[in-house]
Amino acid sequence: MRLLDLTARNRLLNFKPSAGKTIQIVNVVPDAIWEKLLDGGALTIIPIQEPSLMEYNITEEGRKVKPDAKDYARKLGIDTSYDLSSTLQNGSSGKIQALYYPEDLARFSRKVFGNAKSAIEETGTNMLYLVFGFLEFYEDDSSTKPLLAPLLAVPVTIKPNGIDANTRHPKV
Repeated sequence: MRLLDLTARNRLLNFKPSAGKTIQIVNVVPDAIWEKLLDGGALTIIPIQEPSLMEYNITEEGRKVKPDAKDYARKLGIDTSYDLSSTLQNGSSGKIQALYYPEDLARFSRKVFGNAKSAIEETGTNMLYLVFGFLEFYEDDSSTKPLLAPLLAVPVTIKPNGIDANTRHPKV
């Protein structure tokens, strides 16, 4: 028991998504993605399309800035909830939706790939996983902060040259 870390420091018991270390996916049916992975297929991560200049927000200083990607995705009709719903897209095409604009998705994908490659070189183990679902629980009855534990983690790789030729989006 001393070898097991059952505290909130263990990321398998207390997962916290962080920019550059995780890419959260929305608006897909997990079964379709699971079937695609079982068949040995590749998944292409697609970004939120760029807004037109007319859709940019104006700051107090008068500068034009892109709207928040999650807000803009909602405006485009993309379900941005991380919870399952009946309005999800199929996902059998192998395309999975991330809530990033193209340049942000490319930057985060490179960072995740670099971290995964470093982990393999340093430890010899793959530490890159596609997680299907999280269990939300509380440490004790008086706790108000939920903890998230991954339910099913499937090891994946990101190919450094894994860019879809047509869309220029990264493949997993």
